[in-house]
Amino acid sequence: MTSLFESIVNFTETISVENDIYITVDITFSNRSAMTNDELLDYLHCVDERCIEVFRDIGMMSPGRRAGLQAADAIASATFNALEPNRFGFTEDRYLNTILPIIYNVKGDYLNHGIKITPQKAIAELENIGVY
Repeated sequence: MTSLFESIVNFTETISVENDIYITVDITFSNRSAMTNDELLDYLHCVDERCIEVFRDIGMMSPGRRAGLQAADAIASATFNALEPNRFGFTEDRYLNTILPIIYNVKGDYLNHGIKITPQKAIAELENIGVY
C-alpha cells in the first residue's frame, strides 16, 4: 500500500503545483480487521506524513456498504486465489480470468493500472497463468 499512497500524494502535489490549486482526496478503506481510524491515521503518518495533508477524509467501512469496495474486494480475492496456494497446494485462476474484462487496464496492461502487485514472485506467477 505504501507505493499507492505515495503515488496519490505525488499526483495531487503535481496537479496542485501545475494548476496553482490545492487538491485533497477522500479515501475509503475496506475494514477487514479491528483497525481503528486512529490506527490508520498513525500508519499513514508513518508511511508519508504528507498523506495527512492530502487525504482530507479518511474512512473505513464494511465492503457491503459501498459498491466500489465490493468490486475491490472481488478483485483482491480473485488475485489472491490465483496466486496463493490453498491448503492442498493448488491455486485457482478461474475467478481472476472471469473478472479480468472488467478490471481497469490500458491495452491489456492490468498490473500498472487496475492491479498493483509489488512482489516479483507474484508477477512471475501471473505471467505463468497468462494475466501479465
